[in-house]
Amino acid sequence: MPCTYNYEVGIEGYAVYHHIDRIISELARISDPVIIHFDSDDKPWNLLSTVRYRELWWYYNGMSIRDIIDHITLGTNKPRWSKLRGPLFYLTNSQDFSHLTELVTILSDYQFEIAARTSMGPKLVSLLKYPNVRLYQGILPQVMTDRLNCAKAYLDVNRGMKDIEVIRQFLKSGKPVLAFNNTMSMAGNDQYLVFANDQVEKMIDWIRTID
Repeated sequence: MPCTYNYEVGIEGYAVYHHIDRIISELARISDPVIIHFDSDDKPWNLLSTVRYRELWWYYNGMSIRDIIDHITLGTNKPRWSKLRGPLFYLTNSQDFSHLTELVTILSDYQFEIAARTSMGPKLVSLLKYPNVRLYQGILPQVMTDRLNCAKAYLDVNRGMKDIEVIRQFLKSGKPVLAFNNTMSMAGNDQYLVFANDQVEKMIDWIRTID
């Protein structure tokens, strides 16, 4: 069966970790699959799932019977799995972050998408108690590209090591990166906005200007 009609997203994680370029290229070649097959243990309904098209599954899962009867559809290029504003993306290498919990709780009408290239510790996992938080543990390259493309802003709010290249690429898209004085990783870019450590409310007010 052509891959378009049996798009096995579950195999992507295996292919990435084992450097099977043929499978990665085949999945990347198809931008709008007809039938998506979640064929691994990494199911989209798992709280720490990082599988591609996870957002699309949740979108359709949340449809009403009336939506289905009316044949409401959504293209796979820009899936939205909630009616919250944003999303705001955050890639971290540590659990040492600044004011993240305050941002999440006060900005409850914004979607927060928090990613890590590795497994997440308990401090990050505990953020799942907030309904506007989605975690991407061990995020795959293409999934991160998709989520960065959808993000309205990037939060550079963790202390310690940063993935500077990801931040630079996000800035090149013309979208803002927000940081505090004690978490900032660069300067000299008009799109990189730095707030004093005690200016949480000011950052929140700025974020609220984002559609």
